Amino acid sequence: MVPKLNALDRILDTSNVENVVLFCASGNCAGRGVEFEQIAIVPYKEEVYVLLKPVEKFEGIGDDEASLFLIKEENGEFLLNEVNNKNITDVIFEIYTKMWYEKRCKCENLQLFEVPPTVH
Repeated sequence: MVPKLNALDRILDTSNVENVVLFCASGNCAGRGVEFEQIAIVPYKEEVYVLLKPVEKFEGIGDDEASLFLIKEENGEFLLNEVNNKNITDVIFEIYTKMWYEKRCKCENLQLFEVPPTVH
């Protein structure tokens, strides 16, 4: 029997391509689950950031945007905290965009790919 993984374990599992559901602790979505598509994991300065795109329309996030989260340890528990710092968001998006294009350039057959999402 395969153990059921929590959202963070699923995000960090490089073979997992399933969407994840995160539950809001506060704000407009408090207590409600929001389903996200996994876009990328981006390491930066000894931190690990995660780009997630809401599956359904979400207030304040455009169709071509993703949200940025930081994996943080608090009291022995790993949490995903949304990043609202524009400087960090810009740096992570730049790293992600570079990773995205490098991955696409390694393809043997040139094809048109959709543009990577912008970071909310």
